[in-house]
Amino acid sequence: MRLSRGGGRRPGKSSTRAEILAAALELFATKGYSGTTMRGIARQAQVDPALVHHYFNSKDGLFQEAVSSRIDMSILFDSPTDEKPEAGLRDRGARIARTFLSFWEDESNRPALIAVFRAGLSQEAPAKACLDRIEAALAS
Repeated sequence: MRLSRGGGRRPGKSSTRAEILAAALELFATKGYSGTTMRGIARQAQVDPALVHHYFNSKDGLFQEAVSSRIDMSILFDSPTDEKPEAGLRDRGARIARTFLSFWEDESNRPALIAVFRAGLSQEAPAKACLDRIEAALAS
């Protein structure tokens, strides 16, 4: 008699993906993008490195998802919280700064913001993406 294994989710905790994201965000915030490895993230999350690759194909994909799990960059740069339609460009920079600082004050957002800035300082692609968002926000 042959026993077949049923389909569905692999055995393991349902929170594994979230634990990997939390570990990644912590390491990206403390060690920066270039100082963080997929193996280091696996070690921090206490999972097999293959599982990190199973959930996230690449370090860049994991970085993007870890950051976006905490902050929505479009809210941060594209629609400041106190924006009034009649304000136009007047005081746009100040409104963006206030919005950014309100995100920074939230303890749950801070690691994601630190990770973005550290990546922006050390990696060309994230730096350009961040700069492009800021420039677009100031120009609109």
